[in-house]
Amino acid sequence: MQGSSLSRDARLLLSILADELRNPAFGDSELEKAKAEMKTDVLRSFDNTRLRAFDRLAQAVYPAGHPYHAPTKDERMASLTAARPADLRAFHRTRYVGSGMVLAIVGDVDPERIAATVDSLFGGIPRGMPARPDLPRTTRGEPVREAVELRGKANMDLMFGAGSGLKRQDPDYEACLVANAALGQSSLSSRLGKRVRDTEGLTYSIYSRFVMTDFLDGMWLADIAVAPSNLTKAMKSSREVIEQYCKDGITEEEVAVQKSYFAGNYQVQLATNAGIAQALAVAEQYGHGPSYLDEFPNRVRAVTREQVLTAIRAHLDPTKLSIIVAGDLDKFPQ
Repeated sequence: MQGSSLSRDARLLLSILADELRNPAFGDSELEKAKAEMKTDVLRSFDNTRLRAFDRLAQAVYPAGHPYHAPTKDERMASLTAARPADLRAFHRTRYVGSGMVLAIVGDVDPERIAATVDSLFGGIPRGMPARPDLPRTTRGEPVREAVELRGKANMDLMFGAGSGLKRQDPDYEACLVANAALGQSSLSSRLGKRVRDTEGLTYSIYSRFVMTDFLDGMWLADIAVAPSNLTKAMKSSREVIEQYCKDGITEEEVAVQKSYFAGNYQVQLATNAGIAQALAVAEQYGHGPSYLDEFPNRVRAVTREQVLTAIRAHLDPTKLSIIVAGDLDKFPQ
């Protein structure tokens, strides 16, 4: 069926976007307003137990100067204070370029007409080079056990974590998704959730994830929100679950359940135009192309138990886990 061209409103929206990308204003007054808002966000984040635990974990895992090494509050505030319109313009010239731009349009449209429209609006943007640092894989250093003091907090965040060595485009990425899902994807059905939340009633929120895997190798972490009275028990139980999982591995039943979840959930997201557009943008971002929308479910379904066991051994070592507790305490519990 022959599609139609963009509606007048859609073309106007694209025109505004293209103009903003090609000719950003970065006015002094707008910059000062944005800086004030961001400073407020920084102060608010440094009063959040989960964010403080995450930042301290990132500082323990990544060396200073690494893009994932979390800056301190003073460093963030100083950076915001020092920012000038000229700095933003220079950043925009090098980073907001054609080679790093993905535009996905989904609906009853004519591809040739849309391509011509997009080319006329965005064609003048310099191609440039995508800014992706080429850094060696992060080596797992010695784990730390630290308390981040936040007085007056009713609850605490207990976070286990370490460098995972996993990048989004690694061949075992799908196996790692399955591996983590059985351990802590859901606070209701994962091993961590079943024991620490359901059986022992020590938390209302518990999960684990491989994070920050986009272009550099990221971390694996487990985050448990606990009342101070439950901290010691939750720490012991969570660690036992993680250690037992890494020792015994995943079961065939768990592999089947998680493969079905990821493949099915991905396909459900493709039921709307917005879901397809998002999936296309992600596929292009990682260089897979449109065929990835069909390939990803098949890649997940092809994962074997042995591949998951290998992924666990490669990316999750319980002896290397740092433990961070953020909340109303002045020292790490013994």
